[in-house]
Amino acid sequence: MDGDRVNGHTLVGHVLPVSHRTAHAETLQLMSAHNPLLVLGWGVAMDRKEVTVERCARRTLGERRDVEGEVLALPRGPLVLPVTVNASRLAEALGTSLSDDAGDYVCNGWLYRVLRARPRARIGFVHLPPEGMEADLLRGALACLLEGS
Repeated sequence: MDGDRVNGHTLVGHVLPVSHRTAHAETLQLMSAHNPLLVLGWGVAMDRKEVTVERCARRTLGERRDVEGEVLALPRGPLVLPVTVNASRLAEALGTSLSDDAGDYVCNGWLYRVLRARPRARIGFVHLPPEGMEADLLRGALACLLEGS
């Protein structure tokens, strides 16, 4: 969907490495370059049967190593950071449920670090089941979030 337009806004898509060290850093660089109205992270949750919209990130330390062999290490800060996008509206637009568990792997680490670095930006995260989701459903949800922007 990179380059697609929704409600007059151009979407910028970028595949991030499954890396505790670089995923959030690349996102912050992209945010500086594009000054987005909205930032949504997407990750696959192998154990989920449906799309879920995350409400928060937690300052938890995971034990799993990423693709570079690194273990999650989050900066000091609040135990929980709520997302700054309207998670309820996004879940309703996607026809799915909300979650308070972004995991203890790269997805949660990414979300925590990006929220901590850019607390005034509209940031959210969606977990997908292994089979993914339809692009048209995502376009419709983005249109709802971008209404009036």
